[in-house]
Amino acid sequence: DENGDGISNGLAFLLGAAGPNADATSLLPVPTENGSGDLVLSFNMRVVAGTATLNVEHSGDLGLTDTWAVVPVPSVTGLVSGVDFVVTGPSGSPSVYGVTATIDSGEAIDGDLFGRLSATE
Repeated sequence: DENGDGISNGLAFLLGAAGPNADATSLLPVPTENGSGDLVLSFNMRVVAGTATLNVEHSGDLGLTDTWAVVPVPSVTGLVSGVDFVVTGPSGSPSVYGVTATIDSGEAIDGDLFGRLSATE
């Protein structure tokens, strides 16, 4: 995290940051809840060749007894390991896609459901 925004450069790149010195805080996922009580995460994603992967992770208790489920974000709309992804775009240059990931409320524990993004190489 060369610029001190709290977001690793690799994750910021996959979220569409212009460069390693760009403040990527505005690129973090926006969480909402839909009418069914599902957790919805909205964010942008840069699709790159190679092994870099952006993941949606979810847990009902922050991983204490319910291990974080790690679900790779696809480059097309579809259901992946119980997470419903809607992928739109691309827009801009380099190509950045809009992503909405919906995690079913059935994954909650005592009404709690947590989500986050991670990046792997």
